[in-house]
Amino acid sequence: MRIYCCIDGTDNADPSGNAVQRACVMLEGTQSMTNGHVKRIASLGFDRHKYFPGTQDSVTGRSSAQIVEQALNWILANYGSSPNPDRKLFLGGFSRGGAAMIVIAHRLQQRRIPVQEMYLFDAVDRSFWMDDDQTNSIPGNVTMAFHALRDPLSGSRVSFGNCGLYGTGANVLPATFMTTHGGVGGWPNGEAMVKPGVGPEDYMYMARLGPVIGAAAAASDRRRHNIHESGEPWPSNITPAQERAGMRRAWDWMFGKAFSTLGAAYSS
Repeated sequence: MRIYCCIDGTDNADPSGNAVQRACVMLEGTQSMTNGHVKRIASLGFDRHKYFPGTQDSVTGRSSAQIVEQALNWILANYGSSPNPDRKLFLGGFSRGGAAMIVIAHRLQQRRIPVQEMYLFDAVDRSFWMDDDQTNSIPGNVTMAFHALRDPLSGSRVSFGNCGLYGTGANVLPATFMTTHGGVGGWPNGEAMVKPGVGPEDYMYMARLGPVIGAAAAASDRRRHNIHESGEPWPSNITPAQERAGMRRAWDWMFGKAFSTLGAAYSS
């Protein structure tokens, strides 16, 4: 029996509940769980699966603690509370949901429960309640963790960082993609997040305020057609077209890794 549990990122929720979207389509520029990559993995033919929406606490991620307990309880109820060779466990997570799943993997290690594979999409630890010792690395009970990451050159969510980059032995395989943080997880920002940059006339004025401010203003002007994520002081280096292309590549990479293990009939 193959069991899959996943947790989405902050403010990302499936409006249709826990029903698996088997006919997944890419709705460009639309936040729909037909895009959400952790949910799409569930369509690869698991015997049991459960999707948990991400925390709604965008600043602290406080409710992630409750989601961890809910997800862990579901796993123990469906897998069992001790190792079971007849059952294979798979975990998935995006953003803070990825960090939460790493915490769960550590909790499962305490019970000596193995995890066949983890599918992580740009996992970030942005919650005060999470122990860095349990989010920085993938525990040894995980056979392999595949981790799709935004490329640092994308300029997306530069303050977020990442977690789950290291493992025990060689049980982590990372790959970077030139897209936004949301794009990696299947939640594109789209055209709506393109905002006018600082204009040339503003740059000339701001340049007089000093080289640092002037250089930042010039960089913003060069990126006036790029995605400007909420809460970030400057636009990213990613256009909506680049975001969509990188999002697709991230999914294709993860789909290939999961499919090689699961081998279910699926149309990407």
